[in-house]
Amino acid sequence: MERVSRCDLLCPYGHPGNTLRIQAMINQLPSQSFAQTQTVHPLNAITYLNSTLGMSFVCFQGSRSVLGNCFRAPFPLDNQVWPSVQHYFHHFKAVMFGDHESALTIRSATSSTVAKQLGRRVKNFDHVQWELVSTEVMTRAVYHKFVHDTACRASLLSTNDSVIVECGLFNQESADPRSWRSENKLGKILTLVRDHLRR
Repeated sequence: MERVSRCDLLCPYGHPGNTLRIQAMINQLPSQSFAQTQTVHPLNAITYLNSTLGMSFVCFQGSRSVLGNCFRAPFPLDNQVWPSVQHYFHHFKAVMFGDHESALTIRSATSSTVAKQLGRRVKNFDHVQWELVSTEVMTRAVYHKFVHDTACRASLLSTNDSVIVECGLFNQESADPRSWRSENKLGKILTLVRDHLRR
């Protein structure tokens, strides 16, 4: 069987076929590779150990986890203080496409969930153009969140060398890498930020 490397799993800028190739390889692994190694993680996440790959996976969900973009952890960026990564991310989107009314509304949104909902209704939105910059925008926001908040930074560093995975639900099925249906962009960004903070 072809060996899975950490680079394949972690690099968000790698070859576009990596995610599907890795998923196909993981699908070939025996079920017992993922069994009986679940632990509750202090970050409102779940840790799984995959003995076949020799890696552990920290799987988190939404605003309950400090790792999520909805988690309220104010940080300064571009001469403003943002309540959450979602506020910055969707405000940037609105400004990029000239929807300044939405940008102001997003900036003052009462929660990250509201900011995200407003961001999905930005006028003149162009998905192709946004995809060209969205990863960079999110990476900047995530980086500043963990640089400026010592508690958040300590939590991220506590994941050690685990592969960080954003999951839809806290259960074995969704946290099992064989069920991944996306590129796990945020998980990869968090891993890159964690590696940078260790330097």
